[in-house]
Amino acid sequence: MDNLKSIEKSIFRINTGRGNGTGFYLKEQDLIVTNYHVVAGFHDVCLEDNKRNRQVAKVVYINPGKDIAFIKTDKVTVEETIKLDPALELNSREKVSVLGYPFGMPFTVTEGIISNPEQMMDG
Repeated sequence: MDNLKSIEKSIFRINTGRGNGTGFYLKEQDLIVTNYHVVAGFHDVCLEDNKRNRQVAKVVYINPGKDIAFIKTDKVTVEETIKLDPALELNSREKVSVLGYPFGMPFTVTEGIISNPEQMMDG
């Protein structure tokens, strides 16, 4: 849980005119990653950090088929962030932790398991 606490500052609430979602900051790429369905139809969004500071950010990339989007802002000053590991393999029944702002709730940490990393969703 200590590791989760250290990256909490890199998790952002993303607010749009239709609702909100969660994104995470990748320092090496200087981008915030979220789901396409969170920002669909918007060019600008409102980012909210863990201290409830807000700023406007631009949606710079979307891929509806993969349900992924990238957001850019020049005002993120997060030192400890999530690092992507391309060699990471996901296995069935492996524990995972999910950090975010589900359904407009305050920041939460939820634990779960991977049911099937090979399962195709909508192709």
